[in-house]
Amino acid sequence: APDGLFRADPRPPRSTTRPPITTITTIAWRTWHIGADCLRGYLRFFDPDIELPEDRHLWPGTADAGLRTLADDWETFIAHIAALGDQRLLEPMGPHAGAFAHESYLLLALHALDESAHHGGELGLLRDLYLRATT
Repeated sequence: APDGLFRADPRPPRSTTRPPITTITTIAWRTWHIGADCLRGYLRFFDPDIELPEDRHLWPGTADAGLRTLADDWETFIAHIAALGDQRLLEPMGPHAGAFAHESYLLLALHALDESAHHGGELGLLRDLYLRATT
């Protein structure tokens, strides 16, 4: 970007036809999506006043820094889940969760795990394809 910062591209538009996985998004985009878009973005369900970055598309410009940021996002999200305790985990999130007010924090945790697992699997696939294509 002209300001010297790195940003993830906007989400690809929804379509009824699916392009090949290798043309939809990159390894960097999926890493950002898991960390900033999902795990960090879900923090708003714990505290409506939480300070999230104004530009949610900002992301580190190197793989090492991106992986550290992703690990930090995971640890922060998991700490919020653990702090709820067993009873609160099963209760509805409440009005600050908007359209998801009736959903439990357990469902949020499962959704975060699903996002991490399926995009993590895509990351592994893309990495494997890249390694095989360049050797």
